[in-house]
Amino acid sequence: MRCWGRRTSSGAKLFLLSVAIVDDILAIGVIAIFYTERVKLWWPAGAVAGLLVAAGMRRLGVSSSWAYVPVGVLVWFVTLESGVHATLAGVALGLLTPAPPVAGRAVLDDLERSLHPVSAFLVVPLFALANAGGDLRGGALGDAFGQPVTWAIITGLVLGKIVGIGGVTCLVRRLGWGALPADMHHREILGVAALGGIGFTVSLFITDLAFTDAALIAQAKVGILAASTAAALAGAVLLLTAPAGTGATTTSPPPNQDRTGTDTDPETEWRTGAGHQRTHLDRHRHHHPDPRPARRRPDPGRSPPAPGRLR
Repeated sequence: MRCWGRRTSSGAKLFLLSVAIVDDILAIGVIAIFYTERVKLWWPAGAVAGLLVAAGMRRLGVSSSWAYVPVGVLVWFVTLESGVHATLAGVALGLLTPAPPVAGRAVLDDLERSLHPVSAFLVVPLFALANAGGDLRGGALGDAFGQPVTWAIITGLVLGKIVGIGGVTCLVRRLGWGALPADMHHREILGVAALGGIGFTVSLFITDLAFTDAALIAQAKVGILAASTAAALAGAVLLLTAPAGTGATTTSPPPNQDRTGTDTDPETEWRTGAGHQRTHLDRHRHHHPDPRPARRRPDPGRSPPAPGRLR
């Protein structure tokens, strides 16, 4: 969506980010509940104790990320030993990360800036290379499209996401439990819901947990790749053909700019920290106004004074 620039609203970008986060958390919850064979009772107690230690450190104002590393490793280890999938430990620790600044330091923003390059350019590509591989020689691709597993995955990721995300969003709006961003058009809901069908990483992860037969795994991977491609194309068409949002007025600045013309795109502010800098500047101007008198602008209808005359 960032490649499309201002052809999509900032509200749609924010909505897609929220959907992706919630979708991954729910998927990891499904993994923890349905793909756990046996739980050893004492190990989860150790994980809870580790999380309480992390919450206590946060309460005491510990802002150094390195101080939480031993606690995080301990929580991950005891969760792994408990029989529950260890990804649940990462979700729990992530939810404990403080959003407001701690001791004057924006811990969440610092972690996002430092971990995003590693995650986006190293961890995810390695995961994709290790899990997406499949032998498509000898007519395996054509055979996969003739199997029910492949089409079940395509239907679930493409149509299921559109119906599920779009339907729940419309239901929440109808019940008055939430509202769309002001600059987001209702047709963009379907575009974001379609993009939710790009279930590459988590879907491949669940495939290796759900199937043991190599033929079924290959069919599932073909279905995931085909569904991700179809979802991307459908989402692009729906978003690029959606009208402009209805929330902006003629007196308001564009949705990605403030009244000074400064770019306020949420993803740009997240990467550059411009939002925090502008907020501090506005607060400084509010509490410390300029003591100098405002300069009077010349009246364009009056002629300038003659040289040597004083008024």
